[in-house]
Amino acid sequence: GWGVRPSPPPPSQTEQAYAGWVVRFVRFHRLRHKRDKGAQEVAAVLIWLAVERRVAAPTQVQAQAAPLSLYREVLGRPLRRAEIVPRARGPPRPAAFPDWTAGRTIE
Repeated sequence: GWGVRPSPPPPSQTEQAYAGWVVRFVRFHRLRHKRDKGAQEVAAVLIWLAVERRVAAPTQVQAQAAPLSLYREVLGRPLRRAEIVPRARGPPRPAAFPDWTAGRTIE
C-alpha cells in the first residue's frame, strides 16, 4: 500500500461545543495551565456566565460539563460536581398579565 491512513471521523457537535467551552475556560483564567486550576476556577466561570452574562440554564449545564470532561478524560483528575457550586438561576419571569391586572388593562 501507499501508507495512506483513513482520516478520523469528524468531531461530533458535542465535542466541538466542549472544545469551545474549554477554550473559553482557559482564556477566562488568563491562560494559566489547567493543572493549576480546579473546582473553584470552574465555579468562577459558571458564576460569571450565570450572573454577568445571564446565559440560559442549558448553556450553563454544557459550560459545566466541558471542564469536568477535560479534567476527567484528559488530565485524569476528575472533579466532583459537589465541589462546584450549583448553577445560578435568573429571577422567575412574571406572567404577561396576572389575573389582577386584567381589569385595569381594559379600563
